[in-house]
Amino acid sequence: MDKDTENYARKLVHGCRSSEHGIPIFKEFFTMQELNMALSNLDPSKSPGPDNIHGQMISRLSDWGKKSLLGIFNLSWRLGRLPRDWKKP
Repeated sequence: MDKDTENYARKLVHGCRSSEHGIPIFKEFFTMQELNMALSNLDPSKSPGPDNIHGQMISRLSDWGKKSLLGIFNLSWRLGRLPRDWKKP
């Protein structure tokens, strides 16, 4: 990803997290329905990223695995921070 795209994405995400008054616009956590929708749009044939997790592995998560993944996403959303490894291209 080039720097312009990265900066644009960063501003867009941070803009979603706060308003002019410092009040978060999106207060709600992600739901299991939203996670399932995102997983259904996942291309399992794509190559894995730096974490070596294949799309097929994610698309075949058990209910417990999905709940754990959802917890990680919601914690990141609540804190307004991403794990360092997620920022690697």
